[in-house]
Amino acid sequence: MINELVKSYVREECNKPENAFGTGFYENHILLVADYCRILAKKISADYEVVELSSYLHDIAAVQDIKNTPTHNVLSAEVAETILSKESYNCDKIEAVKRTIVSHITPLKLTEATAEEVCLSNADAMSQITRPVYWLYFVFSIRNLNYEEGRKWIRERVENNWNLLIDPAKDIIEKEYLLVKELLSL
Repeated sequence: MINELVKSYVREECNKPENAFGTGFYENHILLVADYCRILAKKISADYEVVELSSYLHDIAAVQDIKNTPTHNVLSAEVAETILSKESYNCDKIEAVKRTIVSHITPLKLTEATAEEVCLSNADAMSQITRPVYWLYFVFSIRNLNYEEGRKWIRERVENNWNLLIDPAKDIIEKEYLLVKELLSL
């Protein structure tokens, strides 16, 4: 099945030593985004397969080279197209996966995008809220921010993401958000 092939490919890429995000990125971000995407897809009637494939591949270009981070959404869509085309995946679905990946940077509302784009963009933000330990590692070990800069970055990221989430996404993670908010206020 294509989903398992893509999931395996992404796991292998995340486990490579050159992945600057560390091996924890797969479990603390990629798999969590995929889980949230599956939940949201049911709630807002999105194409499950498109959402799942997009969730696995949405950050692949940054995983392969951290220098790709500023444009990783566009580059990850290109990687997705290459992988899915090699597997003779449906052309219309490839385009949907690409569009979903490109637009994942900021949480989108249902009035702004396709259901699939809304799922991935919200799931990505949800994972950044609910896994603060990984994102603290990211700001201090990967971005090399000092204490105040890192604390400010994560607080702003959590608040900005929360404020942009659709209501069903907020319902799913509200307890975690409140805990993280309290933790970050220390």
